[in-house]
Amino acid sequence: YKKAFDWQMDQMGQDMGGYIVVKTGDPKEPGGINGGIFEVKDKKELNAYSCVISVEDADKSMADVKAAGGKVLSEKMDILGVGLYVKCEDTEGNKFTILQASSDMTQR
Repeated sequence: YKKAFDWQMDQMGQDMGGYIVVKTGDPKEPGGINGGIFEVKDKKELNAYSCVISVEDADKSMADVKAAGGKVLSEKMDILGVGLYVKCEDTEGNKFTILQASSDMTQR
């Protein structure tokens, strides 16, 4: 995520269970969403979350995901009135989506 989307990743260390604080943008600017990532010890747990990352250029972001070691799992899908939607997977097997909003969405 750091390489693909230029997010700041702050490792909290083993005392905090290996938790990583994720900062997606300048806290003074609107539009970012922050969170965290942690290792799942029991791989039998269901790995399910839905994360959609807004990008300006789907083609560039697809290349960035691959360069960061992730996988692009689908072709670009054009969702009418929404934008270009692409399914991806990170290096840990977590699925996420990148979305390049259509001009209809960005004008709202």
